[in-house]
Amino acid sequence: MLYRQCPRWLGRVGLSLFFFVFFPICANAGQLEKPIDCQIGLDCFIQNYVDLAPGPEYADENCGSLSYDKHKGTDFRVAFDKMQAGVEVKAAAPGVVRGMRDGMEDISIRQGGEEAIKNRECGNGLVVLLADGTETQYCHMRKGSLRVKAGDQVATGQVLGLVGLSGDTEFPHLHFEVRKNGQTLCPFTGNAMESGCATAEKKPLWSAKALEEMPYISTGALDAGFSATPPDINKLFVAQRDKETFSAHSPELVFWAGFWGLHKDDVITLQITPPNGPALSLPPQVIPKNQAQALVTINIKRKEGTLWPAGSYKGEAVLVRRNPNEKSLVLPLTRTLTMPATAEN
Repeated sequence: MLYRQCPRWLGRVGLSLFFFVFFPICANAGQLEKPIDCQIGLDCFIQNYVDLAPGPEYADENCGSLSYDKHKGTDFRVAFDKMQAGVEVKAAAPGVVRGMRDGMEDISIRQGGEEAIKNRECGNGLVVLLADGTETQYCHMRKGSLRVKAGDQVATGQVLGLVGLSGDTEFPHLHFEVRKNGQTLCPFTGNAMESGCATAEKKPLWSAKALEEMPYISTGALDAGFSATPPDINKLFVAQRDKETFSAHSPELVFWAGFWGLHKDDVITLQITPPNGPALSLPPQVIPKNQAQALVTINIKRKEGTLWPAGSYKGEAVLVRRNPNEKSLVLPLTRTLTMPATAEN
């Protein structure tokens, strides 16, 4: 079974400014540093970039599909358990905090609803004004985590707060935005939003060190696991998962796997191998269009009058990309469940 979710979040990012600073700024504007304390490709990844395609189409800085129409920032995504442990948001450059907000709940827009965050889509966050007039904005931060206030001078690398799930978002992440002279800029190219992804001249706003720390990764695995019922993608990655106890009497066994940055015609295969029999698999799932994320599941039901045999159950998912116009990709995910032995089995 294939669940699909189109990229729609963060379509309206805004931050009400509760305090404005009109005194001279002493900090020198410099190149931007990575605004989050995590390793890209290891414990976080960039889910979306600034939309550089003109009109209703969308494209990221690599002319790929990691964006959506009129997306204004760079989304650094982390897992829910990482968010709970605490992932620091850091100042990308020195400046003065021009405005901030805190106190909004960390809850997915799917659960809280749009009306609850109307005119507060950025969630908990802040705007830092740099010496050259550039504005850097940090959104969706964790409730109660902001460590600065309006009017504070901040230094590059200073901790501003923690990544959260507040505002108009469906997963924990930091939305980082850059604006100058009324234009939204892509920090990877230095060019304005919707100015074209294949622009010949690119002048990144990031430092060389920051660029090295943020390699472009087009696709990745979110997670995989076993559950007693098919999970909901709108809840699975935004809440602490309950540890389910399986027994020989459990009516159903589900293996699920999630991927992000899927491309049209990618193929996902899924199978469960029980301890006493051949692997059970689904027909290959072909992705019909570019997708921000997708969840695939395979489930097997216990036959009436029988028990699940004790032993190791192996779940395997593999995403394969063989488009001749793209770099080939094979992305496997494997998880194991141990069914405890009982006197009955």
